[in-house]
Amino acid sequence: MSGSVRNDNKQLTDKLEQYLHYIAQGMDEKEMAYRLNVSQSAIYNRLTRIMDITGLSTRDEVIQYAKEKADG
Repeated sequence: MSGSVRNDNKQLTDKLEQYLHYIAQGMDEKEMAYRLNVSQSAIYNRLTRIMDITGLSTRDEVIQYAKEKADG
């Protein structure tokens, strides 16, 4: 991931880890909102929080990060 700065020292909450799991499965914001019974706005806020914690700056970087975490 060129240009990204990851901060793996900070832990994501279990809820944010759940969002990453759904992202790694290929779900979009609408699907996640439906699955979790929250608004799409709430999903966008959580994605922003994930980016803040990890130091990632784009949704594509979050997707890649989620897939890497899922692969172990």
